[in-house]
Amino acid sequence: MNRKQLLFESVNDFIEKMTSFDIKVANQLEMTDLKVKQLFYLKIIDDNESLTHSQLAEILQISKPSVTEIVNKLVSSNCIIKERSPEDGRVYNLKLTEKGKKIARIKKIGMKQFVDNITKILKDNEIDTLVKLFDKIISEHN
Repeated sequence: MNRKQLLFESVNDFIEKMTSFDIKVANQLEMTDLKVKQLFYLKIIDDNESLTHSQLAEILQISKPSVTEIVNKLVSSNCIIKERSPEDGRVYNLKLTEKGKKIARIKKIGMKQFVDNITKILKDNEIDTLVKLFDKIISEHN
């Protein structure tokens, strides 16, 4: 096997291991009923504090009725709540519940658990080397 194939296999195995932590977190959060798009919507709501239906429709570039359908599903899944806007009582702001926050941040939670696992396996100097290698790879792709 040549170097490129070895690297491919190593990176693939690394990503699969990381993904297994995401799946573990997803199972802990009982996320089996949520779809990938719904995770994406939760991430958008998490990244944009106090979004309205109209703002979410604009970000997603979809119709307001489609947003209403999405919002209703996320409300029924106990991932978001709708709060009346203090500025305009006709408008609702979308807020994540604790469950919604955990789901929206699943990648970070899974990554933290994965990093915790890595720090148990590697020595300090190996972690330093790994960080330098990641930094080098990232800086070359900006």
